[in-house]
Amino acid sequence: MVNVTTSDVLTEERIRRVIEEEREWPLVFNEIFRTINMPDDYPAKTMHIPKDEGAMSEPRRVTEGSEYPRTEEGEETIPVTVEKHGFEVSISWEATEFSVFDVIARQTEKAARRFNEYINRLAFNVVDDPENQHPLSPITTADVDEADEFGFALATYVKKILKDDQLMPDMMIVNTQAEHVLLNSDNFQRASDLGDDTTREGSIGRFVGLDVMVDQSGLMEEDDPEGYLVDTDEYGYEVVKEDISTDEYEAPERDADIWKWRTMRNWLAVHPEAAVKFEE
Repeated sequence: MVNVTTSDVLTEERIRRVIEEEREWPLVFNEIFRTINMPDDYPAKTMHIPKDEGAMSEPRRVTEGSEYPRTEEGEETIPVTVEKHGFEVSISWEATEFSVFDVIARQTEKAARRFNEYINRLAFNVVDDPENQHPLSPITTADVDEADEFGFALATYVKKILKDDQLMPDMMIVNTQAEHVLLNSDNFQRASDLGDDTTREGSIGRFVGLDVMVDQSGLMEEDDPEGYLVDTDEYGYEVVKEDISTDEYEAPERDADIWKWRTMRNWLAVHPEAAVKFEE
């Protein structure tokens, strides 16, 4: 896919557009997190995210003259500190001078893909940490009487585990081996034309009522099927102080223009129990 053409002027705006175009569906782990953007004038790198304790009072019949049951707000907060990440891309004087624009195009697109893959890996590192998963993770076929393979019985059991905790899973991420197994499963149904309009972008269809996303980044196991079931409304946040941005400066000693790419963000699993890993 060529995002930069010979008619383009290489500007920060154009590079940002390439970055967005390169956010292709295989880079899925970042989608588990809800985004919180720090205000531009936020005075610190650390933001304190409220942790809802969920201790609500129960409504009851109120007799004449008596007090209403009251829920006392006692929310704890969890600190998350944004961190700076970045790298540089060098575009030589020769490439610019002799209009070797296909070279510039390839460098720009590869840099955008590399940056987005890096962000996806950082998000994966949070989700893959056992401390940031449901305490029963990983659930295997050995844990489910009806399951003798990676498939419908295992996935529905994992879904039950989350729903028993009053969570509502809405996203399934699987590796390429699990995709192969599911696509050959009698229980897998490709989303209908109407369903395609409502499924999450990048989903290959629906399974046990959930959007199925395939991670092909190589971060997950390649030989054995595995996946994650997540309630993305409850799991956690991606706190962003500065989205991906670029700066340009000259490096005369190298006869090159340098494009610096950076971002400031971090990820926080507020409710780790909202993500369950399952495997064969």
